[in-house]
Amino acid sequence: MSNSANDRSSASASSGRAFAIVGLVFAFLIPIVGLILGLVARNRARESGSPTRLPTVTIVVSVVLLVLEVLAGVLVTVSVLSSSR
Repeated sequence: MSNSANDRSSASASSGRAFAIVGLVFAFLIPIVGLILGLVARNRARESGSPTRLPTVTIVVSVVLLVLEVLAGVLVTVSVLSSSR
């Protein structure tokens, strides 16, 4: 492998890790953003041959929190609508 290709692979791996870390933070704040960043991080990790554990954790946490937010929104909406009758 040429030196420039090796540098690109290393840069892609480190940027994939950075996306995963930022995505994990965003998973708790805005889960849809965390999910998108986790998916990008996992794709970059796969391309560079890096481990995909952290991006996968980011994706799972984002999906779980997104589902919980949607359920909470539905419960609040149903509660408000039923109490106004």
